[in-house]
Amino acid sequence: MKPFNRDYVTDYDLGDPELNERWDELIPHLHSKCPVARSEVGEGYWVIQRYDDVKRCAIDWQTFSNTSGFMVNRPPELPYFAPGESDQFIDTFIADGKVEAVSQFANVLPQYVFSVEIAGMDPADMPYLFEAFSLTGPMESRAEGFDRGMVRIDEYLRQRKGEPSRNDIVDALLEFDFAFSGGLYHLATNPADRKRLAADPRGIPRAIEEFLRLYLGAPNMARRAMVDTEVSGVRIAAGDRVLLSFGAANRDPAVVDGDPNVVDITREPIGHLGFGAGVHRCVGAPLALLELRIGFEQFLSRIGEFDVPEGFVPEYET
Repeated sequence: MKPFNRDYVTDYDLGDPELNERWDELIPHLHSKCPVARSEVGEGYWVIQRYDDVKRCAIDWQTFSNTSGFMVNRPPELPYFAPGESDQFIDTFIADGKVEAVSQFANVLPQYVFSVEIAGMDPADMPYLFEAFSLTGPMESRAEGFDRGMVRIDEYLRQRKGEPSRNDIVDALLEFDFAFSGGLYHLATNPADRKRLAADPRGIPRAIEEFLRLYLGAPNMARRAMVDTEVSGVRIAAGDRVLLSFGAANRDPAVVDGDPNVVDITREPIGHLGFGAGVHRCVGAPLALLELRIGFEQFLSRIGEFDVPEGFVPEYET
């Protein structure tokens, strides 16, 4: 294996491009080397990677608090925010015979379901919000777009205050396009799995659990230690920043049967951390699972066979 450009055990850097480029290599490397890595970047932070450790820390909110945000080295100008009908979007590309899965399906479907079906927003607002909350452009543009989108949402919430209660959910559910796009890419490049699920959709829920294990929308979440504590023999002082690597925990060979770094749509679910854990577990998880199931069912039913363009290489964000 080609050497890494840094020692991620003692010199972890969440912002290093190599982390994205070699994520599949790095995770098993770290699992074999250490339970807790260290970064001296910025404020500095610990990186917790084993499944049992990450789950315990996520559940123990008194010890590991998110009161100072969920990002390490958070930019001071960045606001706190939490991480929404299939056919109408499929109709926009089915005749073309190809689809850019993120921008045309995986990103817009959760946003539409959340904004229109759950939050009750006007469908006429959707083109604006799709652009504002795009996850495909440069990071700088996303921050600007997020600000524009949040202005519209703020206007909508102020409007709702003066209306009778609808007894609905106004919550955050914008991150699960990763499971859509990752799952579609796997099925496009693994025709046997695609045919299996198309022939028997009853296997889709289990496949979704596997997609969420590997293609989770929030692979890392930060906490701050509120008291002196210890994780797998590593002493963590009160005030230390801690990064819970849900992405690494979901690939822990101690809890995943077989090769944890490959997709197996028949694998027995492990209780992945794609939705987090504890009091901060995503409140929208049941809705996300419903979205994913219906989305995959309709895509496989209506599209049939599909693949990716020649030479296409997916890009990941970790």
